[in-house]
Amino acid sequence: MVERAVTTDGSHIGRDTPSIDATTHALLHGRVLIQYRPGLPQPEVRALDQLVNEAPDRVVGFANQTAMTSPVAATAYLNLLTCPGVTARTLHALRVFRDRRRRFGNAF
Repeated sequence: MVERAVTTDGSHIGRDTPSIDATTHALLHGRVLIQYRPGLPQPEVRALDQLVNEAPDRVVGFANQTAMTSPVAATAYLNLLTCPGVTARTLHALRVFRDRRRRFGNAF
């Protein structure tokens, strides 16, 4: 990982996806990463974009670039939540995960 690689909080959906080094760095410093597999239906992508934008502090949303198999994933330091799609129930679970896990990172 390149320690100087950084990304801004908030949604990067529909924009350039941050590098893997930048998102890993953000994760280690207490950000929650909300990712989706490319090809997810646009209404679901828009719902994730809205989720990130409603509380963007220490949250980064973007299209996954590592060929993950789950349609949606939220990661935080030492934690992972995967979802089979975007529904009212999964949006609730993502909100709870985001609110409980942001600011929890490595102590460096």
